[in-house]
Formats: sequence, structure tokens, C-alpha cells
Amino acid sequence: MTGDAAPNTGGASYDLFGPIVLDAAGRAAFTATLAQGGAVDAGNDLGMWSEGSGALALVERRGSPAVGTTATWDAAIAPPVLNDSGQVAFLAFTNGGPIGVWSEGSGVLAPAALTGSQADGVPLGQNYAAALSEPSFNDAGQVAFHGTLSGTGVTTSEGQSAPGAGGATFTDFEGTRLATGGDVAFRATLSDGGSGIWAGAPGAVQLAARDGSAAAGTTGQFANFVAGDFGDLGQVAFEAGLEVGVGGVSAGDDRGVWAGAPGAVSLIAREGEIAPGTGGRVFESFSGPLINGAGAVLLRGFLDTGTGLFLHDGALGKVVASGDTAPGTSIGLGAATFAAFTDYALNDNGEVAFTATLAGVLQGVTGSNDGSLWLRDRNDVLTLIVREGMLWQLGLGDFAIVASIDFTGGPDSRARGLNDDGAVAFHLTFTDGREGVFIAAVPEPGTAAILALGLAAMARRRRLW
Repeated sequence: MTGDAAPNTGGASYDLFGPIVLDAAGRAAFTATLAQGGAVDAGNDLGMWSEGSGALALVERRGSPAVGTTATWDAAIAPPVLNDSGQVAFLAFTNGGPIGVWSEGSGVLAPAALTGSQADGVPLGQNYAAALSEPSFNDAGQVAFHGTLSGTGVTTSEGQSAPGAGGATFTDFEGTRLATGGDVAFRATLSDGGSGIWAGAPGAVQLAARDGSAAAGTTGQFANFVAGDFGDLGQVAFEAGLEVGVGGVSAGDDRGVWAGAPGAVSLIAREGEIAPGTGGRVFESFSGPLINGAGAVLLRGFLDTGTGLFLHDGALGKVVASGDTAPGTSIGLGAATFAAFTDYALNDNGEVAFTATLAGVLQGVTGSNDGSLWLRDRNDVLTLIVREGMLWQLGLGDFAIVASIDFTGGPDSRARGLNDDGAVAFHLTFTDGREGVFIAAVPEPGTAAILALGLAAMARRRRLW
């Protein structure tokens, strides 16, 4: 919480917080600023903390020496990634030095890549350039990222031959994902102007799909790709477009989501199809498919009316959609309804955490209480974790009103706020100016009596800091 002592800072206290992420054991990592005053100023007021070692400890702090460089830390560029071994990886700036990816995968914090330094696996003299991506990090401590190169022998037209691409070479990469076993997946553009999705072992990736190839489950062919996700079973999930005018494809059905192993992807959902459980509404577009370790796929669908989250686990089904009743939101005027969905995460048990905007003027919904965070558990039960405008207990006799909610969604190998036990990590700001990071554990339906005793409709909740 704002005002609490920050470990390993010589007595400084927390001021503001960034996103919080979680591992399988419920350990957390986050960034935060320190309250200025005394020995704390703009040159050392930002840091990163992790519970990976068991107790909350400082990982890096602005102004202190940046490991593996002669510079000092400045700021993390994105939330840290925390693997299930309690190790962190992150992308960060230094003051007057390189941008880099750092990882604790070796057991101690060390740079995996620094701009201006020799790049791994390429000829001598080819260095990492400024465009490094956020890392993907697995439980074995391996890190994956993409970036640009500079130096001797690097050109914009020459690259590694792309498997299955008829002699074309890779020219650019995005959306790098890393599985537990060390396999990778990514979207790439090609020297012939095409693009595609590749996955497999480093140095032996296979083509999953590329533009111009037949699109499974349709009579059309792929036209373009949006980077997706990669699961531990070696399966990819991605959004793609179809070539209008080929195979009967029109502007009303030219996008979809596919998933599966390279060479065996299947259509999950397509524009123009009826979205299940929505009373006949149809898909108009998609974003951000996620795939878990069991091969289930979560996607957000934009409908002809509203939006929704949908889970494919053998068949496509609705998780939640605009217009659905939001349970537990009545303040005496009836329950609110869901309006839209933003950040979301999927764990290996098929549980889904997500943030949502609520609607219902007659139900007392206003701009100060329409934000919310939810968990749908493995029994398909929706539970409200926190809502803007809620009175939140911070300590004995200490209550504050929630002003905003920050939850980190995303795939398993990137930063996320949901673990396989159904614990949810989130950052709250309050109307009195204070902030805090929290972890909530939602009980199974069989413990509903305990649930009713919990503050803010939670049976178990801990304030992390």
C-alpha cells in the first residue's frame, strides 16, 4: 500500500504501483515508485520487487548499478514476467547505457541481451539494436524475444530461409512466444511480401500457416496474420484474414481464429458466424486469442451488437457477453449488465479472469462504479472480485473506496495476473489517493458459506503490499 515500507530501500516507502503479476505458487512481482523525500529523489524513486525468493525483495532500482553493464537502472519498459520457479525476466532501460532483457533463469539476475552487444547465434560483429521486444519466459528459465540487428554484414534484404515459404527469407518478427519445453512460435514477414506463423524447436521451426495457403475450415486462403499465442502442447492460436474474392470469401466473413499444431490447424471461429450463447448475434471481428497448456483457446469476439469472451475446449462456448447479467452487482436497484471487456487471462484449468465495463443507469451504474474484475472458475461460476466504487478494507478500521482497477491479462509465458490455482493479482487505486497491489483467491462453490463471510465478496484475500 501507499506509505508502506519498501524492502531493501533503506527505509523508503511506496508511493504508486504498476501492474502486478503472479506465479503458480501465488508469489507476485510488480513495479512501484517510492515516495520522494530524504534520500529518495527522481533519480532513484522507481523499482521492481518480487516474492520469487520467498519474501518480497528488491530486484532492481533506478539509479543503482544495472547488472552486466557499466550503467545504472532507469525503468522497466513493461511488467515483469514471473515464471513458476519464482524467477523474473523483464525489458528495461538503463541511464546512458543499453536497453536490455534481463532474466533470473540462471539462478541470478543477468542480461540475456543488451543493445550494442554481440547477438547470440549470428556472425561476429552483428549486435543487438534498439528494437528488443518484451521477453517470453518459461518455467525452465529460458527466455525468448525478437529484435533487430546492426553491424557488419547486416542488411534489410537478407535473412534466414523461412521453412515452407518457397525460398523466401524472414525479414521481421513479432509476437514471440515460448513454451515450457523450449519451443517457440512467432509471426514473421517475408522477403516476398508475405507473412505467416511458425512454431517449433529453435532452429527447426515449422510453418503453421502463411498467406496464400488454404485456410482450414473454409474454402478460402489466408491473406494476413495477427500474432497470437503458443501452448505447451506445441499448438498455436492466431487471428488471420482471408483473401476476399477467393473461394467465395466476402468482406463479411474474411476474418477468423485458428488453432492447432503446425500443419494441422483448425478453424475456431469466423466472422459472420453466430456467436454461441448470444441469441443469434454474429461475429464481426476478433482480438487476442490465448491458448493454455491443455489446448483450450480463449478469444474476444466483437459482435454485431456488443462484445464477448468465448472459450474453445472441444467446442466453442460463451464465457460472457455484452448484455449478460453481472451477478453480485445489485445495489438495491437490480443487477447491472456487462457492456465490454478489456484485459483477460486463461489458466491451464480453463478458468478465465477478465476486466469488464458494466452498464445499467437504472441499476445505479455511473462512471465511478462501472469498472470491474471477475473470475469464471472451472465450474463456470462467475464471481465478482472487485468493482469501482466498492468499499475496500485495507486494515483494521481502515476502509477506502476503489477508484480504478488494473489487471494484467495475456498468455502464460508473458506477464499475467492469473495462476492455475485461480488466484488473481491486481492493482487498485482509491479515491483518497492511495494505491495497493492485492491477491485474491476465489473459493470453490462448495465453500459458498465461507465466501459470504469475506470482505468485498471474497473469502480469502491478502494485501500484498
